[in-house]
Amino acid sequence: MTLLVVVLVLVVLVFVAGVVAPRKSRRMQAVRDRMLRRGEREGDEKAGILGDAAEGTLEKIRHVGDRSAEAGRRTRRKLED
Repeated sequence: MTLLVVVLVLVVLVFVAGVVAPRKSRRMQAVRDRMLRRGEREGDEKAGILGDAAEGTLEKIRHVGDRSAEAGRRTRRKLED
């Protein structure tokens, strides 16, 4: 439950950052991606079902965050036009 709340807050924060400050949102996205990729690698190194689940979950979280940031930047471009 707590992980879900953290992910939702992260997605909303990245979207808002994409709308308000697109350049900073790219930097924030890069830092977040680096951290999540490290977790994915660690999950990949762990043997068994739990490691696979951790890797897959982190990959999905990263993908959702990337799409949220891109949607925020897209919204910013539409507002500027």
